[in-house]
Amino acid sequence: MKRRDFLLRSAGAALLGAVPLGVAAAVRGSLLDDPLAWIGTRFTLADGCALELAGVEQLPGDRHSTQLRLQFRTLAGSAPCEGTHALRSGWSEDALFLQAGREGPVACVNRLHAHA
Repeated sequence: MKRRDFLLRSAGAALLGAVPLGVAAAVRGSLLDDPLAWIGTRFTLADGCALELAGVEQLPGDRHSTQLRLQFRTLAGSAPCEGTHALRSGWSEDALFLQAGREGPVACVNRLHAHA
């Protein structure tokens, strides 16, 4: 095999290997749109604190809205103080209001459904 063919095939194989990771990240959606898909994901805050989304609990609601409770676990640093924090993971960043919970920081989310 010629060197040029080898380089072209190697580059093609590396590109094909990276495609599933990019597609998986794009398919997942944002944290607020599909929080269940983010369980187990590590997030960093501006102060260096590291959190992991440990669980998502769907709270009773109605047909006009969805109410969720996002439970985080502190992995590094001290637990964030109550307030709005930018949670970063990879290329994604979402702002959530975090408050202290029994098992770690929590965020309560209420999403209204669009009506036609």
